Amino acid sequence: ATSYGITSLTNCSGSPEELQLYRQLLDRGELPIRVAATFSVDDKTTFQQIERYTQIKDSVGRNNRLTSAGVKFMLDGVIESHTAGMLMPYSNLTPGEPSPTGNLSMPVERYRELVREFDKRGFMIYTHAIGDRAVREALNAYEYAGNDNGTAGKTRHRIEHIETVSPDDLPRFADLGVLPSMEPIHAEPGTVSVWADGVGKERLPWSF
Repeated sequence: ATSYGITSLTNCSGSPEELQLYRQLLDRGELPIRVAATFSVDDKTTFQQIERYTQIKDSVGRNNRLTSAGVKFMLDGVIESHTAGMLMPYSNLTPGEPSPTGNLSMPVERYRELVREFDKRGFMIYTHAIGDRAVREALNAYEYAGNDNGTAGKTRHRIEHIETVSPDDLPRFADLGVLPSMEPIHAEPGTVSVWADGVGKERLPWSF
């Protein structure tokens, strides 16, 4: 990576075990790139795990090579398989599909509770949210945590992918200070035909 001029990376789906490998490289003076290590969490994450991640974060601190102050949630699936959480039904449904608007990966109340706990402990929160409903719920959770913890305007939480978003929610990114983390390669016209069929023409202007 460094031979191509890349100076930093973020691993959005990491673990304490991977972080330990980075720490070993750092201790040996063999980490030539800045690394932001992030822990994967879900609705089964326990209070004990939250405490452990907090202790790890605090022990690593913020030096110029390695940080570990982020957690990553998966809140929905993807457009192509109709598993992203949408506000309105998909445009290319087949008869008998059990969930015409997709699904969220965890109960909303549990997600909000976990976001609040990690926000309170100073973590930067990443949420995989592709459908416009999932994006809205992520924004709602960040707003709730900021108001409840008194951290509103002080954090830089992220929403990953944001492939569809309601026009009503666009201003909220700026209002809440949330980073929209979109991968440009996902919007390359040659790769999105199946995707576009699922979203439909009316929602295409609010894509990517």
